[in-house]
Amino acid sequence: MGQRAPGRRAFDGRRRGPARASTALLAAVLLTAALGVPGAAAFDVGPGPVGRSVVPDAPSLRLAVSPLTGEAPLFVNVTVTVVGGSAPFNLSLCFGTVDHTSPPPGCGAGAATGWNGSNALVFPHLYDAPGNFSIVGVVEDRLGAGSGATALVVVTSGTTLALAAQALTTSGVAPAPIRFNETVVGGTPPITIQWRFGDGTSGSGIAGSPVVHVYESAGTFVPSVTVSDAAGHRTTEILPAIVIRAASSGPLGNSTDVVSTVVPLLAVLGVTAIMIAVVVRTRRLHNLREEGEDLVDSLWQERPSSEAPPSGEGARGGPR
Repeated sequence: MGQRAPGRRAFDGRRRGPARASTALLAAVLLTAALGVPGAAAFDVGPGPVGRSVVPDAPSLRLAVSPLTGEAPLFVNVTVTVVGGSAPFNLSLCFGTVDHTSPPPGCGAGAATGWNGSNALVFPHLYDAPGNFSIVGVVEDRLGAGSGATALVVVTSGTTLALAAQALTTSGVAPAPIRFNETVVGGTPPITIQWRFGDGTSGSGIAGSPVVHVYESAGTFVPSVTVSDAAGHRTTEILPAIVIRAASSGPLGNSTDVVSTVVPLLAVLGVTAIMIAVVVRTRRLHNLREEGEDLVDSLWQERPSSEAPPSGEGARGGPR
């Protein structure tokens, strides 16, 4: 009696100073996150340097984050699981600051104490500002063995990029200058505007400033404009087709063609209208004369037989 069983000293060594061991383990995991090395690593937190893997059944921590990226405000769920080790477990979980290199105050506080490890734990978190954030987790089992894991969350600007564009005219005669306007709302400066005019040419623009493009030849062209910002947002709008005619094309051509075509046409129409008016008037007078002669004949035939013709007049057909 009084003698300790072999191996008891090592076990007791593991149990002493759990707070100091956890702090050293958390510091090692945070250093891994700061160096940009994601994933999980197993550590023995017994006597000796942190990181000496001498425990064959050390717990292995896993962090599953959904989603890993998105626009602020971004709501994520962190699912924590552990494989191996000796239950119960103590879990610490912290959501790093925007520089993803240092933990916020109280990061070492226990997220779960006495966790049996058989069920997954889910921790929600809201990111309300853009940045790169490291989620750091550390687990320690009842024997003092532990491991850590990290995950990187990328939160982009929550400002939506919106675009509206138009051409002030959609047709013309070559060479035709066409004026374009665009309005950009939201986005993260600087804003980049790229125009494509549909005729094989392109050009950049400045937000809020109109763009004028000259179409040198006839054809139908479909312009478009693409806007992008510093946060990686990108949107494109396709405008209605622009129809450009050649200088001599169209039903009446240019201004010279209009004069040479319309003036003779009006002259012909005027002469035709005068001729039609003369013919109509002549025909009407002829009809009136015939109607008057028919009326005189009718009255002559209906007179009494004993009535003598008026003095100086003879019968119809005789001299008048």
